[in-house]
Amino acid sequence: MSDGTRNATGLVQSLGLDGKLVVLCLSTVLASTVVYSAWMAGTDRPLAEALNRFPVGFAAMLGFAVLLSPIIAPCMFIGWSVGWVLGGVARLPLLARTLIAAGVLGGSAVLPFIFFFGRHGYAAENEWRLLVRPLLWIVPTAAILIALMIYRRR
Repeated sequence: MSDGTRNATGLVQSLGLDGKLVVLCLSTVLASTVVYSAWMAGTDRPLAEALNRFPVGFAAMLGFAVLLSPIIAPCMFIGWSVGWVLGGVARLPLLARTLIAAGVLGGSAVLPFIFFFGRHGYAAENEWRLLVRPLLWIVPTAAILIALMIYRRR
């Protein structure tokens, strides 16, 4: 193995980048889309109407996530790397390090939404209340729960 390949492999391992991370990112986006769509469909509506609105909301949110994926994916990878490195600096056990990195990954996935829907003006305040604030709760929680499933020891 050449020195360049060895250095690149060492950097990838030190940032915690692997195939499980890609699965974590995709699963986080999918789970967050499902939960957010269910939350939006169920707000102040009867159950029958909420069930009818869920597929439309899911398709819209998934399309929005796919459309913004060139922005969301780097934010998620940078968030994971920052959380992973900080957990390593603090010498945390592997599970705690993974959960902290997953929480930072989830929080950083919401950064593009915070940027696009800043808190200026009435319309932005409404979007902040309906879109950004729920995503700030849903996405990190989903990332942590999915990381528990993906990175558990057998």
